[in-house]
Amino acid sequence: MASRTRQMLGTIITRFAGKSANFLVFAIMARALTVPDLGIYGFVFTTCLLFATLFDVGIRNSVANFIGKDEARAADYTRQSLLLLVVLAVLCALFTPAIYSLQKLDVPLSSLALPAMVNAVALLTIRMQQGILLGLGDIKYFNTTELAPRVVLLAGAVALLLAGAITLSSALWLLALSNLAGAVSVVIGTIPKARGGSLSDLTPAKALLKRGFLFMLGVVAMLAAKQIAFLILTQIGSEGQAGLFYGLRRLTEILTEIGLAVSVVLFSQNVRAASREEALEAATHSTRISFWFFVALSVIAAVTAPVLVPLALGPDFAGYTGLFRILLLGTLIGTIWIIIYPSMTAIDSPLVAFLIFLPNLAIGSALTWWLFHAHGLIGAGVAMAISQLLLSLSFLGVFWLRYGVSPGDFLVLRKSDLGGVGGKLRRKFARKSGKDKKGSGS
Repeated sequence: MASRTRQMLGTIITRFAGKSANFLVFAIMARALTVPDLGIYGFVFTTCLLFATLFDVGIRNSVANFIGKDEARAADYTRQSLLLLVVLAVLCALFTPAIYSLQKLDVPLSSLALPAMVNAVALLTIRMQQGILLGLGDIKYFNTTELAPRVVLLAGAVALLLAGAITLSSALWLLALSNLAGAVSVVIGTIPKARGGSLSDLTPAKALLKRGFLFMLGVVAMLAAKQIAFLILTQIGSEGQAGLFYGLRRLTEILTEIGLAVSVVLFSQNVRAASREEALEAATHSTRISFWFFVALSVIAAVTAPVLVPLALGPDFAGYTGLFRILLLGTLIGTIWIIIYPSMTAIDSPLVAFLIFLPNLAIGSALTWWLFHAHGLIGAGVAMAISQLLLSLSFLGVFWLRYGVSPGDFLVLRKSDLGGVGGKLRRKFARKSGKDKKGSGS
């Protein structure tokens, strides 16, 4: 329990630092770019992640699962995943510009295609190779590979700002190059782990693809479920409306992404858990603590919204605090399923999660189309919040009916939860006091 809590807190701190850097970059871009350009930036940002996940073919999750269950063959799985990466990266590089050529955007395809292609391939590399680290339980280096692109992104954004050189093109190239730096860092860390791995035996590669395909279905559906309102809006609304929605939604997503950081630790531990009961206990414990932490952050953000929104995003967003609060509520509700989703894939068939996402995607798409046409951006925000509520209720319901874990186990804090945190703080304070006394006595 103590090790799990330390890893969870360490990852939260690292992810919070990384997402804080992302937030600062986003705030710079939101102020420097026009609202329509911000919408295009958000569209590229979101779709590149979807493309990377699609061509990852679920190998991030499957390699973590196989290594976690059979660490003795870690070198075989690592080497085979590197070989698969080369093939999948080429396919991803060809697919990305082809898809953008089908979109009707008010910018030349030539200014989008190359940075988007580099960005998608870099994200693909990061995704696939981080699975190795998760399987080995190397959360410390995993956190390093998460932080590296954020540091490059922030440094580059500040440099562009000082030079007065922020345009849509420079912003997209900065995004691509920062993720390329992350890709290099994760490959440097995983290549040594491939030493001694087999090249002739393709059994690990076949196993990775077979199980990974099911993971891929779930993960692509998961990412689409998170962004379904925005993705639909990019097709039925204007680029300006998409920019406003993306800006406000992105401002709330720091909560979601911290939640995802917690879920990553849970997945790494659960693929190595001795039993389903141990994995479920870890999931419920961490979800309880994390969710109420997010509630506190959300209340602060909602109360300070009239100051926070224009301060973070600029005056163009000042009149949209109501929409921000709706999106914030949807994001908060969504953290529940985002945290527990990877635990489900670790203890059960990935197809179970996919079957949860499928009807919710259809409902979310229909709600967004209907409510946007009826009530504009507010309607799209309400659709997003409702879809997140339905997803969280769906996941909680499946955990209750399928695994016997009630919603209260995920959401109601226990004395032991608070006592564990308090005990750690007391021990830390006691150690510090002891050192101070020794120092004063010498």
